Amino acid sequence: MKSRLFLLLALLTGLLSSCSSGPEPPAKGTPAFYWSAAKESFNAGDYTRTVDNLSKLTTSENEFRKHAQPWRLILLAGLVKGNTELADQYETGARTNKANPAPFRMQTSTLRSEAGRQAMEFVESFMAFQKANPSGDVEFAFPYPPVGTAKAPPSKIAGGILPSQSEADSLRAMGTQRAVLLAVCDALGNGDDAVKTQEAMAKVPLTVPRATFLLAMSEFLNDQADLFGKRKLDVPDREKIFRTKALDALQGLPDSKELKDLRKKIEGASKKS
Repeated sequence: MKSRLFLLLALLTGLLSSCSSGPEPPAKGTPAFYWSAAKESFNAGDYTRTVDNLSKLTTSENEFRKHAQPWRLILLAGLVKGNTELADQYETGARTNKANPAPFRMQTSTLRSEAGRQAMEFVESFMAFQKANPSGDVEFAFPYPPVGTAKAPPSKIAGGILPSQSEADSLRAMGTQRAVLLAVCDALGNGDDAVKTQEAMAKVPLTVPRATFLLAMSEFLNDQADLFGKRKLDVPDREKIFRTKALDALQGLPDSKELKDLRKKIEGASKKS
């Protein structure tokens, strides 16, 4: 009786163990591991970590590279935009708070330096994307952003009021979330229409026309060129590179009013600089 009872308990333990263990997670360091990590960090709203995870998939050929490259570009564009806009607020705050402009200027410098680094990542990643994907439409495998709204978060920074560290961190996070959301909208050709974008991304993967995606990339590059202008980081060689890459992105695209307007905007900015 004891031996039979022991055997029955052993069988039940083995059965429960096999049922509860489920499928094995991807091995650490494999493309599947980084893809899973990118999905997890994106769903948590941690876009900086998502970019880092996706970067592990864009430097070599693997099954996830096709989807990692365009999404990483969108997230980088959002990170650059979020930091740039917040830096502009601090710059305005420095002019407003004449009694104590130093901390505002320090934040302006820090945020613009970070945005400049991210912008360089963006342009290098875009060149790699074009090389790896010389033709064809673009497929998005990630869903609609889980956090953020198209409305700018309220802030008193431009009014010369320095926020506490926790308030500053919160404003930066909300600004980044908003900028990423708007970058996704732009990549789908929807402008600032978050509702339309959310409806379009109800099911993924989603195929986006190549021309639509490249128009957005060109717009991002042109906006990032302003960051290297004389009034901000003052790196004219980089400003010129970004304007040139913005125009190059439009080469071979179907003629449209949007394309003509954007090309005119870029060429006008190039002449001014």
